[in-house]
Amino acid sequence: MGGPWVPQPITTTSSVLLWVALLCLAPAIRSDGPARAVVTLEPPWFNVLQGDVVTLTCHGFQTPGQDSIEWLHNGLALPIYQESFTIPAVNMKDSGEYQCRTEHTALSNSVQLQVSTDWLLLQAERLEFIEGDTMILRCHSMKSKPLHKVTYYHNDIALKYGFRSFDYIVSQVNHAHSGSYSCTGVMEHVSLVSAPVFITVKGPARAVVTLEPPWFNVLREDNVTLTCHGFQTPGKDSIEWLHNGLALPIYQDSFTIPAINLEDSGEYQCRTEHTAFSNSVQLQVSTDWLLLQAERLEFMKGDTMILRCHSWRSKPLQKVTYYHNDIALKYDFQSFNYIVSQVNHTHSGSYSCIGVMGHASHISAPVFITVKVPNTVSDP
Repeated sequence: MGGPWVPQPITTTSSVLLWVALLCLAPAIRSDGPARAVVTLEPPWFNVLQGDVVTLTCHGFQTPGQDSIEWLHNGLALPIYQESFTIPAVNMKDSGEYQCRTEHTALSNSVQLQVSTDWLLLQAERLEFIEGDTMILRCHSMKSKPLHKVTYYHNDIALKYGFRSFDYIVSQVNHAHSGSYSCTGVMEHVSLVSAPVFITVKGPARAVVTLEPPWFNVLREDNVTLTCHGFQTPGKDSIEWLHNGLALPIYQDSFTIPAINLEDSGEYQCRTEHTAFSNSVQLQVSTDWLLLQAERLEFMKGDTMILRCHSWRSKPLQKVTYYHNDIALKYDFQSFNYIVSQVNHTHSGSYSCIGVMGHASHISAPVFITVKVPNTVSDP
């Protein structure tokens, strides 16, 4: 770290609430491990001037009274164990990437802190925004000296002028707001120009549709619940649902079809207040007596594949056998799921099942599964 600064711990009574709010900013459909911690900066700018004061805070569930936070700066451990610390006068050596983790979270993503020695700086919270985000820019002077006659520029075109310093705010950005930003101002009778900052605006994050139970193929009269995952202002029912491209009169994030029929087959999409339309999720309704169910038709090498031999109205099923490419895989007197913990290319092919319902034997139609192998690059 730069200089003999002493970390100043900050007591935050609302840290748990802020952690919950931060988690809500991104949808979580499933987790392969503990949640990540989140690092925030105060003030929120990723770029600062030498001598500025910056406070870094690690958000994540932590046993009250325990100081066991781990902090990293450019991959090296810092001798700081509180959830928050302040750098009272940053310098160039404080530039770089900061990460943290708490007792119950994984290591956070890196947060960039960029320290400049310029007299004037165009500040932003980050360099990438999503369409619909609010973008705040600040024309900042060394040691926060009074600044007058401030003008903001986008791609060298003047945006707004003010005799006194002010923040430039775009309430909802779109792709047209991508580009270079800079500012000019007068400090103590000297005209100054900031270096350009290059902002990128990306398309909004997509919502995600999930099914419960998770099977893409179901039998007539099954119950299916569809849920739309994506950030949504609490208390607002403004979800949009599409079925085969047509709007549904449903505005909640989740709805149940209590006894599905053939008309419910097709593609479902949704979007929330702050997300783009999801990719389509296929729901296939069958009128058969027996169905080989799968979560999807395509898997990646290493995925877990679960197959289910399902009877109409979930009637008792016995003497169940699963088949792969017409070769028997496994038999059991009672109904069971067939699970492959890690699929590979040999698991591609057709799957079916047979079973006895009442006193009648039934065989399912085949389902064709494809296992894809990620592209690999060989050393020359």
